Amino acid sequence: MKKKALFVATIYPFLDSFEVNDMKILQSMGYEVHCIANPYIDLKPNNPKYNTPNIDTLGGVKKHGWRCARSPYDKNNIVALRQLQALLRKENFDIVHCHTPMGAVLARVACYPYRKKGMKVIYTAHGFHFFKGAPIKNWMIYYPIEKELSRITDVLITITVEDYQRATKKLHAGKTFYVPGIGVDVSKFKNNHISKEEICSLRLTAGVSPKDIWLLSVGELNDNKNHETVIKAIAGLKQSNIFYSIVGEGPKRKYLEELILKLDLSDRIKLLGFRDDVKDLYKAADIYIHPSFREGLSVATMEAMASGLPVITGNIRGNVDLIDNNGGFLFNPSSIQGCSSVISFMIEKNENERLQMGLYNQKKIKKFDKENISKLMRDIYGLFS
Repeated sequence: MKKKALFVATIYPFLDSFEVNDMKILQSMGYEVHCIANPYIDLKPNNPKYNTPNIDTLGGVKKHGWRCARSPYDKNNIVALRQLQALLRKENFDIVHCHTPMGAVLARVACYPYRKKGMKVIYTAHGFHFFKGAPIKNWMIYYPIEKELSRITDVLITITVEDYQRATKKLHAGKTFYVPGIGVDVSKFKNNHISKEEICSLRLTAGVSPKDIWLLSVGELNDNKNHETVIKAIAGLKQSNIFYSIVGEGPKRKYLEELILKLDLSDRIKLLGFRDDVKDLYKAADIYIHPSFREGLSVATMEAMASGLPVITGNIRGNVDLIDNNGGFLFNPSSIQGCSSVISFMIEKNENERLQMGLYNQKKIKKFDKENISKLMRDIYGLFS
């Protein structure tokens, strides 16, 4: 009988963005792959139900829906638990690999009785909600829950050094591994050669001349991504040659548009929305900036590093695994003044100095190449084959 694996997450965009490679690995190992996520929560406008263009390229992946919600207080999670329990009764899964906080909570509760029959439960923590500097309520709510659930977790995968150290000391999973994120296709971004004409064209769309300094961010427009701090920092610098563009959509778009207008920065700060040419934008920009309050291990930052950009980023868990002073600057994401200072430090460097920082980042990111991550994941899955 063919072995079966189930991927669990709160929403389908997460699985489609981050777990396709793991699904591919399990398929190559002879598993029939299933996934369950919420098709009713849609991060992208006008997408049909079960919109999974990346998963669909694999073929043969069986998709299921549930009512899982991000909030632990949402009553839909009771319905979701029952839906997952029904799926587990129907299918005889050998491996359940769960992701996202609520998805992983419900999955481990539902899988508990099946572990006695040989089912193995893997949880990838893409950044614990309890971390150095996290709000006290996060430690009071999420830490005790994770500590108890770790007892019924066969394998816990952490993607940052800080989380790995805490997990090995404080939690009780059967095995704990450090796997640095989902990896990045370094060659795809490093070897993306575009012409000077194409670079000029991309910069012109953002109103940026060849002599201007272009800062780029990629990420959802939400509170955590903290684009507001960069906008206010640029306003405080009062240097007309600094331009800033943000790729992404989200609930804070209107607020950010109004803030940009209020600060009279509409000519220098652009919200670019969703783009399918991000790898080209990395090549056209001068500096990548990532101001998030909380991250696991930022894929966008890894892509920017692979593209050869110097990086400014928040001094937080995950980011410190990627960026050091040879490749960029770290700052307190809560400090507008701190953000202004590191932007000033970066633009004071000449073009060659920034180039050397970018080349350093390209070398450092090789450790995080997708091929290396795939080998680690194959070894972990191999524990149960």
